[in-house]
Amino acid sequence: MKQEIIRRLNSFDFSREFVIDTSKDRHYTYEEFFGRCLTLSEQYCSVREDHKHIVFIMENSVELMAGYFAAMMAGLIATAVDPVKQQEEIANILASVTDKYVVVDNAGKSKVTSFDVLFEAGDFEKVGMACEKVKEKTLVKFDERNFDDDFLLTFTSGTTGNTKGVRHTLNNLVKTSDAFNRYFKVDADRVLAHYMPMTYMAGILNSIIQPFIAGARIVIMGRFSPFKAFTFWQDVVKYQCDLFWLSPSMLTIILKASKHKLGQEYCKDRDLLFFIGTAALHQKTREEFEEKYPVKLYASYGLSETLFLSTETPETLKLGGGNVGKLLEEVEYKFGPDGEFLAKVPWMFLGYTNEPTEKYFAGDYYKTGDLAEIKDNILYITGRSKDLIIKGGMNISPALIENVATSVEGVEECSVFSVLNKFKEELVVLGYSSSMKDTGELEKNISAAVVSALGKNYMIDRFYHVPSIPKNVNGKNDKKVLKEQYQKDVN
Repeated sequence: MKQEIIRRLNSFDFSREFVIDTSKDRHYTYEEFFGRCLTLSEQYCSVREDHKHIVFIMENSVELMAGYFAAMMAGLIATAVDPVKQQEEIANILASVTDKYVVVDNAGKSKVTSFDVLFEAGDFEKVGMACEKVKEKTLVKFDERNFDDDFLLTFTSGTTGNTKGVRHTLNNLVKTSDAFNRYFKVDADRVLAHYMPMTYMAGILNSIIQPFIAGARIVIMGRFSPFKAFTFWQDVVKYQCDLFWLSPSMLTIILKASKHKLGQEYCKDRDLLFFIGTAALHQKTREEFEEKYPVKLYASYGLSETLFLSTETPETLKLGGGNVGKLLEEVEYKFGPDGEFLAKVPWMFLGYTNEPTEKYFAGDYYKTGDLAEIKDNILYITGRSKDLIIKGGMNISPALIENVATSVEGVEECSVFSVLNKFKEELVVLGYSSSMKDTGELEKNISAAVVSALGKNYMIDRFYHVPSIPKNVNGKNDKKVLKEQYQKDVN
């Protein structure tokens, strides 16, 4: 794959626009961007003898994006740590990384006691640009890099357990991106709106590497927030974006806050690609968004460890909801005894830095922790093995209840978890948000819908009405926090 990427880079017109930094409305050509990356890489090379990891604790920015490429050119392992994490967790992560050189911005600076470089917003402008033969020098740096060496270390959000350090090669990122791009023919005409956190896999693989190897332009919008949702369509129109990676929670916020008429007009007669990841896309959210805007949403499935595993395509959308699309051609699979989906891919991660990796594998197959079914190479995720609730000897999948509950009129979001009663029996609790005043009637409707669709064994024992379902930084429902809130309120 290395020579193929170098061939593509060689075909790129380096005078063409590559990155747009919306914070300053600054536009960078390939030559301007990689010219500065080359200068940064020379600085990083000077510390390589004493350090193998360069740790970035930074918010979304052109500086951080350039840092990843500069680390690659310098032969260092780019290590991403989210500045939104708590100070204690960041300290634990840093303690687990040896031979490190720490780069922070103002957000990261407040979370650490010491660092090596402070890279403030706008500093990218001040970096001296390698003015001569930028393209040739960039190609040489890519050629010198061993694509099979460690390149990226990211730390999971910790929603399903302890934060884990996940190691990947550059080859892994490039191969899986290329496999995904082939399904949709993503090319140099595309313009990606970058909203995902740049210190997690979706913000690096999906939103930097994937568009980069296709020759697409990248518009750095900053980390998504409810505030950004108010200007979502204005920003998209201004920069003429037509490629998106969003989470289901982002879609929900956009539906509530954005200027719909502007978005509706922009979507007409345009070939827009909306990829949805990081969490399950419920049918109700899909229907509401596609009813509001004339677009199609393509849900995908993957993990930080396995990267892309499947994606919806125009063909699979015809099957209706309930699936996460077609398995990528290179994906092999089998099932564990309890129906857990086990995957084997040519871009499998190298291992964890702070966890015994072996216990997460069954031979060469990674244990995803997800329960699934496969029909005609189409993947259906039915729940999490750790989330299974054993009630009356029956295995209850929270995901099945959530899918039904979200279809009930008045339910905005929901998440199912279990608690123990005084007899140590598991009870099914549905946490949900709704703006309806009569939640008693709503809960009756939810109960009736669940029993009708799934049977009496799936009956909900307790309801928990909340203003909103807690989320982690990637937009996933945080069941752990929700359960803690419930137990605190009940007590």
